[in-house]
Amino acid sequence: MEANTLLLSKNGVNILFGGDTGYTDLIKQQLNGTPIDVAIMGIAAYSPKSFEARHATPEQAWKMAEEMSAKWIIPMYWGFFKLSNEPMEEPITRFRQAAAGQMEKVAIQEVGASWVLQR
Repeated sequence: MEANTLLLSKNGVNILFGGDTGYTDLIKQQLNGTPIDVAIMGIAAYSPKSFEARHATPEQAWKMAEEMSAKWIIPMYWGFFKLSNEPMEEPITRFRQAAAGQMEKVAIQEVGASWVLQR
C-alpha cells in the first residue's frame, strides 16, 4: 500500500493530510506519538479493488484515523464527482457506518460544508 501524506504543523496544531493513501500502518509508525488534531482522509476511489493500493476504503480511512488517535476527521474525495466504480453516496454512507457511535469526531459530513477548529 502507498502512503502519500503530509503533516502540517503550526502553533501547536497538527493536521495530517492523507492524500492518495491506501491502508497502511506506516503513518502511525512515522508519527511516533505526534498528536493529530485533524486527519483529512480520502474515503473514495477504491473500486475496482486494484485501486485500494492508492485509495483507502471508508472503513480503512476510519481505522487509520483511529490508529493515529486523531481528534477530528475530515473525509475527502467523495460526493463531488465520480472517481471510480463505487456509487457516489456509498463512501460517505460506509464511512458513517464505520464511525457509528463516534460521529462527533467527523468534522465535515456534507459536500461544501465548512468547519472551524476550536482550540
